[in-house]
Amino acid sequence: MELWTMQPYHRLKSDIIQNNTIMAELDMEYTPSPYFTCGWSEKWKSNIYSIPFMQTNNFVCRFYPNETIGNCSFIDTNDWKSDEKEYFLIADGLPGVPCHKAINEELRFVCNNITIKDSVQELTQPHEFEIQMEYLNDRQTQKITTILSEMLVPNMFLFHNAPWSQDEIYNHTTAATLPERPPTIPPQGFHYDQGRRKLHIFWFHLDELEWNGPNFTYTVNSDNEKDPVFLGTTQAIFTDWDASFSSTIRIRSKNSKGSSALSSEIKVPILTNAENQQPTNLQYNDEKYIFTWDPPSDHDNLIGYTVSWCIDSGTSLQICLEQQNIQMESISFSQHQFQFWNSMHSSNLAVAARYSDKIGGGMRWTGYRWTQTNPQVAGFSYYVAPIGVSILIILSIAFYRRYRACQRIEEILPEGLELDRDKTPLIPARVTIPGYISPEVVMPIYHLMPKKDMEIEKKPQDRRNSTNNTIINQDSQNNTDATVTYTTCRPTCPTCTSIQIETSIATGSYSTLPVKSSIVQNIPYEIPEFPKKQ
Repeated sequence: MELWTMQPYHRLKSDIIQNNTIMAELDMEYTPSPYFTCGWSEKWKSNIYSIPFMQTNNFVCRFYPNETIGNCSFIDTNDWKSDEKEYFLIADGLPGVPCHKAINEELRFVCNNITIKDSVQELTQPHEFEIQMEYLNDRQTQKITTILSEMLVPNMFLFHNAPWSQDEIYNHTTAATLPERPPTIPPQGFHYDQGRRKLHIFWFHLDELEWNGPNFTYTVNSDNEKDPVFLGTTQAIFTDWDASFSSTIRIRSKNSKGSSALSSEIKVPILTNAENQQPTNLQYNDEKYIFTWDPPSDHDNLIGYTVSWCIDSGTSLQICLEQQNIQMESISFSQHQFQFWNSMHSSNLAVAARYSDKIGGGMRWTGYRWTQTNPQVAGFSYYVAPIGVSILIILSIAFYRRYRACQRIEEILPEGLELDRDKTPLIPARVTIPGYISPEVVMPIYHLMPKKDMEIEKKPQDRRNSTNNTIINQDSQNNTDATVTYTTCRPTCPTCTSIQIETSIATGSYSTLPVKSSIVQNIPYEIPEFPKKQ
């Protein structure tokens, strides 16, 4: 089965939803007309036409204070532009007037000479407006409840053809009174989370014009004397709910003057076996925008389903976003799917079974965050947290092992560079400095001694001219003047492989007896200059 446009002839991309439903994507560039041809393999064809949804906003009316006739206008926001669309406006149930396109604004429609029941000066109640759209013998309506609360006062100079100044705008309000009615609770407007023992109650938020005063809110009470832990503008949440008892919950509107005289009630049945009266296997296909489910196990006296949807709240406490009411649609018991007109990926979806002889098990939700039967459709939020924690644990273990390995690293210094200031080594008779040690970093002799006891070898005076020798003059207190000559080896240049042997001389006064490090540090010594690198 395929779909074509009639003028011009253009084949549309079509998908078969079920035996009697086909979905096609419309490109407005190739769809100037609402008429289409539906056919199967070029053998069977039928002419059909489509109806655009009515979409209007920015509704504005202007009336003079002592008059009941004025002008109103609104903007048509539907992308389907057609001259066959006709608009009418009705106010307060009085005869309506036709609307036509504005001269200077393409999308705005103007409705002149509309009549209201009371003048603005005698206003006591809000006005009820109804916009009607007729298209190919199909009529759609949109109701608007508003109050004319802004007063515009123009000024001009008192001479002929004087210009008008900018309008002065004043806002006026009526005196606060009690709310006239409570909120409306939808059928099956509750959801029981059996795992968390939480009960969610939903209702439709009142329009601002019905608040009748500041500090508007709601009161929610139950006959089991439980109070909700969360109270918002469209829902309330009870925790530790006892599913073995039934209860009646009452909701009232409230403002600064008090609560409404009437209340809305919803009866919550015993919910121990609520799943038997709830649809199962909830599935949403985001490619075809189809929401499907299986009938509940208890299908006796089943008369239909109620499909609900709302924008996800983004929190784990609430199901729906507070700023918007829940959307609902009732369908027959023979339907096990619901077709949306756009993607519901960021929304939560619910379905409830309606019975003729009992209340039912309430709503069953599925979606990005809230799901009971289909974790795959619920999104990947249930899997991200465990995976993230696992990765964090693995990284922590790897870091700890790396840290322990670094602690086991031993510091190994070249022989002759070991420092030990706590123990005073004996002065050796001969010290050889490695050739790769630069002369600029040569330290005092006692810093270069190995960690072993050595004695200064006394040499006879006649070995003064030998290559490696020590000249010693010892007095009666065992104090020795010594001149130590030792050999160093270093490369002749940075890139050379040959080694040059150099002789270094160090002189000083030393004691042949062991002394403390503090005494050794005060012993004078001299270090001759070493030849610098080439």
